[in-house]
Amino acid sequence: MWQQYRKTFWPMQAFIFILCAIGYFFVKMPLPAALFLYVMLQFGSLFGAWWGMRLRSQLEKPENRLPLER
Repeated sequence: MWQQYRKTFWPMQAFIFILCAIGYFFVKMPLPAALFLYVMLQFGSLFGAWWGMRLRSQLEKPENRLPLER
């Protein structure tokens, strides 16, 4: 998971910062709402990295195993 998160860290942080800045300065969100948005987007980026790693591990599973083998 951390490898996936590290690969997309800087672009994702820039996107989150720009989105929160637009919300605060142009949409006139209150500061607590903009901070809440920032925290939720950070959790979302961590969840996305975890989910992407899970999907990648499922796709890279060997296909020569028996269907009922765990």
